[in-house]
Amino acid sequence: MKKKWWRNWIVIISLIAAVLTITNSFYGWLTPKEKPGFICPDGTIVSEPEKCPICNEDGTCQEKESCDCIDCKTQIECLIQRIGNEKYLLMLDDRKRIEGEYITIREITKEGSVTVEVSGVLWEIPSTKQEEIIDGLKVTTQEIIYNYLRPQSSMVIAKIEKYEPEENEYLFNVNEYKIIENTKLRLNKVSVSKPYYILLDVGDELDEKIEEGREARIKGFKIELIKTYPREKSSESYAVIKIEKAQTQNL
Repeated sequence: MKKKWWRNWIVIISLIAAVLTITNSFYGWLTPKEKPGFICPDGTIVSEPEKCPICNEDGTCQEKESCDCIDCKTQIECLIQRIGNEKYLLMLDDRKRIEGEYITIREITKEGSVTVEVSGVLWEIPSTKQEEIIDGLKVTTQEIIYNYLRPQSSMVIAKIEKYEPEENEYLFNVNEYKIIENTKLRLNKVSVSKPYYILLDVGDELDEKIEEGREARIKGFKIELIKTYPREKSSESYAVIKIEKAQTQNL
């Protein structure tokens, strides 16, 4: 007895439907994708408008729950409350006059390095908590606030103060020399690993090694290495050295 032709078609259609159902479960071809609930003014996608970040006039945004002020309206207000008066909040490319010098943050990376411009001098500070002396200012980046959604809105908290050497203290760059008491002194090297030290020429005494925090008596001078500032590029390294005439002992 021959099967009816329409039964064959029912079987074929059922098989096609089963294949499409299985395929859709894996790839979602037939089911339309769910659209995002809401797009915030800064481009953040959230499920509800109430979850949008709070933005100030500069476009700097922060999620509401991330703010730790009691009365938080913008991220800027929160940070200013937290850092107090001893440090500065600097936004990318925002030029400020601090301690008589114009300072601008030119680059902030997510790895934590900051490029600072002080009165036209560009200087990279490779990590936070690292002090650098840049064109008469002592700059230490305390905290990086990197905005992954809008890198141009990133900020840095920095401690900035005037560099004022003590009596008989000198700032030497590598390969720089100074004439002190008719004697030529030249900084040849700053070590990049602990214990930190320098190699210093004092007159005809060459490559005298002095460790950080130690004193040495060379050619009638009492020389103390106050602090080293080693850099990855050795020619950019420098040091603060105290140099004074040694007292002669009366016999």
